[in-house]
Amino acid sequence: MKLSTKVVPSAKTQNIREEMWQLYQRFYKLDRTSFDQRFKRVQYYALYFAKGKLVGFTALKTKEVDDGKRKVMCIYTGQAVIDYQYRNQALIPRSCAYLTMQSFLQNPFRPIYVWCDSLTYKPYLAFIKATTYTYPTWRRATPENIQNIIHQLGKFYYGTNYQVETGTVKKNSNIVSDASTFITERDRQNPDINFYARINPNYLEGRGVITITQASIDNFIHCAWRCVKKRFGIRGRKTQRPSSWKSALN
Repeated sequence: MKLSTKVVPSAKTQNIREEMWQLYQRFYKLDRTSFDQRFKRVQYYALYFAKGKLVGFTALKTKEVDDGKRKVMCIYTGQAVIDYQYRNQALIPRSCAYLTMQSFLQNPFRPIYVWCDSLTYKPYLAFIKATTYTYPTWRRATPENIQNIIHQLGKFYYGTNYQVETGTVKKNSNIVSDASTFITERDRQNPDINFYARINPNYLEGRGVITITQASIDNFIHCAWRCVKKRFGIRGRKTQRPSSWKSALN
């Protein structure tokens, strides 16, 4: 089913917040007061509709930081809620594309990054699949400039709840209420999920991993091609995993 996406300022969601709340409480354990307070901290919401009915949304916000060499724009995506039957349609990348283009038009020479605080392995895996490179990863060390960005975001948004050594954040409680996010032994056969579980073993306590990628041309092409394949049901050949993937399981 074709879905429509609309990105609006947080203040413009007043008339549908009850619908947003009804959808949100199915997947997260959060009281209504705390839910309403989030609209004061979020700049934009991407809203997803199917035949005029709200079936999901994603919070978006932007912040400029210094990576040690220059100013970069960071776009946050989080609080994602999408009804089961409408998932796997690249809705979040499409949402981020809106703010990415907006930032590019403001300053085409400023690098742009997209990030989230992966409270479960699912957003982390989504970043991995949708890009040619995402950090942190078992495939390669995190570059110093990326580490600088992660540390600045962690300290600014989470304060003392940010763990510098691990790049993880601690929430006051685990607000995720989705049984499918529990990591099983079978899940850990995937080296990316296993890596996530290794660096964030306390994810069931509400801890997350700051996950980041650059809105670069190669990532854009990779993500766009993936969206096209999903849209038209194109199946590619499975690529051979690099020999180093086995080390990620240990």
